[in-house]
Amino acid sequence: MPHSMPHSKRSFYVVGLLILFLLTGLLAADKLSLASAPSLHLQSLPVTGDGLLRVEIRVADGTDLAGWEADLHYDGTRMALVSMESTDAFGRVDGCDDGGPCAMLLGPKPVLGGSSIGALAWGGPGLTGDGPLATLTFRPLTGEGSVALSLADPIVTNSQGQAVTPLSEDITIDLGHTTGHSIFLPAVTNE
Repeated sequence: MPHSMPHSKRSFYVVGLLILFLLTGLLAADKLSLASAPSLHLQSLPVTGDGLLRVEIRVADGTDLAGWEADLHYDGTRMALVSMESTDAFGRVDGCDDGGPCAMLLGPKPVLGGSSIGALAWGGPGLTGDGPLATLTFRPLTGEGSVALSLADPIVTNSQGQAVTPLSEDITIDLGHTTGHSIFLPAVTNE
């Protein structure tokens, strides 16, 4: 007579195998969603004659992208964020009534260690694929050296309002030599 396993032991092994299969499926699904997540990255643009620095915020692997937001961290003692402009690829802020997506800027708003930035687009299909979202303009406050820029707590949404946390990449930009920009400090005399 063949030896059979007790019912309680057999149930334990069946439940254990079921849990193992579920965990394997969850881990595979998590890796799949991470691989398909969009990414936001910063790209330094060529310096122009005005002495200002421009950085583009770009998306890679976007799908129906209709909104984005992040905290941009940088050393505010070394450079100041002067402006943020949405790109036509994402949505126009002015003159969007003649077709194409419109955009509304979310910021820049000062936060500890930098600025909160973002934008919403409507009136057209969301951005799919790779492309520019916005251009940031900075004024250097010090002479030479470099400054690190990083995106913290980024989030992107599609036109249905579904949000996902994208991957993000940081950069370091060279301030160069900013001749012609004088900083005047008050004279302090201790008597």
